[in-house]
Amino acid sequence: MPTMFGYASAISDVRVTLGDKHYDCLQKVHAVGRDIVMGFAGSVKVGFAMIERMRELLHVDDENIGWIPEAVAEWWPADARVLFTEADEDERQAGCHLLMIGAHPSEDVGIPGWARTFGCIFRAPDFAPEVIAVNKIASIGCGEQAQPCIEAVEEILREDLPFQGETGNPGGMAQIIGMALTRRLQESQPYGISDHLHCCWVFRRNIRIRANDHVRNGAWTVMDAGPGVLSTEILPSIVERTPVVEGSHVFRMPKIVSTWPDLQSLFNDNGLTAEGAVALCSGTPARGHLRVSS
Repeated sequence: MPTMFGYASAISDVRVTLGDKHYDCLQKVHAVGRDIVMGFAGSVKVGFAMIERMRELLHVDDENIGWIPEAVAEWWPADARVLFTEADEDERQAGCHLLMIGAHPSEDVGIPGWARTFGCIFRAPDFAPEVIAVNKIASIGCGEQAQPCIEAVEEILREDLPFQGETGNPGGMAQIIGMALTRRLQESQPYGISDHLHCCWVFRRNIRIRANDHVRNGAWTVMDAGPGVLSTEILPSIVERTPVVEGSHVFRMPKIVSTWPDLQSLFNDNGLTAEGAVALCSGTPARGHLRVSS
């Protein structure tokens, strides 16, 4: 969701499903350039190839140079089509959905320092850009299974609390949405979707990706108030900074891999193969072999 508050946000789960077993281990949303983030669904191998290619194309050494997200969205489909065409047939059958969010490097929304934000979806095989309107929710991945999550977030947005979360706390709205979505997932436990989430914020010159770690003591939940962009340092997880008393429930992100070689290594160590891994695109995994929901 691109927002009116000078940042764009994204939320992704981390689940891999192999047969009838689930593994929460995969980061699906990644910084790919200055002020730009990309997430993927579909073939995990193709998804990581897309991430790495975008990073190569957006790499600049000059810190005074930033990318205009709309321009990137205009030329990216040609590169994406080439990568997708070069992939193995089995991987192409798994499909590929990409979600890009970004902050404009110089244009504001009317308040100095609040960047104009952008969001876009690209879907194989043509990867034509589908622009996301500001303050509107869009998703990639597992289709009908994502709809209850979208409806839950829309319900949350109709309340005043998320917008109040921005007061003195940039990014607070996205954090509130992420924690509300966490509770909804824990209550409903939809198939193939983890309640371990990565919350991502893209401000101008400041990208933060944070897990939905929290500590619950009775009726109280201790969580991070936002991405912490006003801080000069990135603090450790909230569970590392919160005294845990008897009866507390600690919710901590498991070990996560963020590259294709790391996923291969993790699965190989457990006698599995990462080839054919799929982040659910249409509800039907390629070859029925390995699925990753998003």
